[in-house]
Amino acid sequence: MSLVSVERAERLLAKDIPGFDFDGVREAAEAAWDRALGICIEGGDPVDRTIFYTALYRSLLMPRDRTRDRPDGATATAYWDDHYAG
Repeated sequence: MSLVSVERAERLLAKDIPGFDFDGVREAAEAAWDRALGICIEGGDPVDRTIFYTALYRSLLMPRDRTRDRPDGATATAYWDDHYAG
């Protein structure tokens, strides 16, 4: 993913995952999410459990390291953001 351009996103993908295989990446992502979200809570009603798992999922998405995708092109300084920084 790139916030700057499609071309940069393609370069980052080629660097991060040489020989990109969609199905392989999908399976690895599913396994990683299963490990991260594979906890079981008891109690509460279905709405409470949905709120809990949604909050857990969203907390694992942030913050994001966008150092290689800085809008100004600089890469010497770390650049992190999250959904709530905007």
